Amino acid sequence: NVPQMVTEIIFIYYVRRQSLGHDNIVYVAVTLTLLSIFMGIYEMTKIKYTYSHSDFISIEFDVTGIPNARKNRNHVKHIRDRISSLIGVNVNNLEVIRPSHIPKGLRVAVNVGINHDPKKIAKSIGVLVTEAHENGELNEIIESAWNLSQAPVIDNVTVI
Repeated sequence: NVPQMVTEIIFIYYVRRQSLGHDNIVYVAVTLTLLSIFMGIYEMTKIKYTYSHSDFISIEFDVTGIPNARKNRNHVKHIRDRISSLIGVNVNNLEVIRPSHIPKGLRVAVNVGINHDPKKIAKSIGVLVTEAHENGELNEIIESAWNLSQAPVIDNVTVI
């Protein structure tokens, strides 16, 4: 929008200098461009405020015993959806980071965006994730997300 604004101002200056007639359309275009610039600045400020005033909790775990780990790194949407229902958080507040390689498997990290009382929420999410790990539900989530023939081994489950 800034280059457009500069072009419009140069056009107005050139037209006035040449004593050529011009429509009010040019002034309307300049006004709308200024409005667009101010709205962009407002949106960036709003997003920055939102990110600076919100926290997140990280759920991490190691998945081993999986064939073809490289292929499975990109299949995270199903994991996000199932963990969302597991911990009772809106899917839009979850971000599953692309799993990183570890020896004989992958490290999965899920960020949960929260906006109030992170310690209390981390504790309750920690309990839910630990229970899911102990009863095999976490294994089932990964097995179905990555279409595995057998359940993987999940270790080092942490909620930070």
